[in-house]
Amino acid sequence: MEKTIVVYPRIADYTFKYINCENALITNLYKNPDSNIIIKILRKIFYFISLGRISLFYGSWTKYLDNPNAKLVFFDSCKPYHRLYRFLKRSKARIYIYFWNPIELRKKEIDKLKSAFIVATYSRSDSQKYDIGFNGQFLPKIPLPASHDSKYTGIFCGYVKNRGNLINKIYKSIDNSFFYVVADKQDFDFPVVDRPMDYYEYLKKVIKSSAVIEVLPTENAGMTLRTVESIFYGKKLITNNKKIVEEDFYNRNNILVFSDDTTKDDVENFLKLNFIPYDQTIVDQFSFESWLDRFEDL
Repeated sequence: MEKTIVVYPRIADYTFKYINCENALITNLYKNPDSNIIIKILRKIFYFISLGRISLFYGSWTKYLDNPNAKLVFFDSCKPYHRLYRFLKRSKARIYIYFWNPIELRKKEIDKLKSAFIVATYSRSDSQKYDIGFNGQFLPKIPLPASHDSKYTGIFCGYVKNRGNLINKIYKSIDNSFFYVVADKQDFDFPVVDRPMDYYEYLKKVIKSSAVIEVLPTENAGMTLRTVESIFYGKKLITNNKKIVEEDFYNRNNILVFSDDTTKDDVENFLKLNFIPYDQTIVDQFSFESWLDRFEDL
């Protein structure tokens, strides 16, 4: 079985460095993802004068472009709709574009991608809105030290974005919680920091928490990794994702949908309910291997 080439801007970030899958090759978009300004300018010059020598700057994935049997998955953060589009369109390989974020492109830009590649998204709403494939979240199996004590009632980690008011309401509804919010200034009750936490360090706090807190940036955003983390590590989930009740894994003992009407008592009563472990088939559907296999059905 041929490997699927998965391309991400910087695989040292987030979860990619933990992936070990014999059916996939995970590679950086560029040879040097931490290029200086001179290299970035040279990349643009080479592009605009149409020299086509993309192998000078790009990662090892370029050698698969002329292979009609090769499959390459590019994440939206690679910006395949920008300069990369011209190179990929010439490819003989099968190209997949995967949106791991809410789609903010115009419809005609999505239609352009659809005309040349197979396009998919993590969001059911965006899948329906733009008539593209759906392929939900994934999380690699990351070994963590055993923990039998719950140090925190709930944990939230992320950028404040436009979610400050809701994050603040949840913060005030949960005692003994751990909030790590990246923001420029202190506008709310929760503490803020100026840089993101290492993902492995974050997970070590997840296993010491009773519940994972998820706050979607928009109503149409799909479930985030917070949902998958709660399933993988057997934690309760507090989320503002109203559509989660439609998922096959939804259980009122395990998941609380937080809304404007949710009170502190509601949260406390939810946390007192017995957690019901997820069936292994549910856990497996969020593995990286399952995510990779689902591209064959798009």
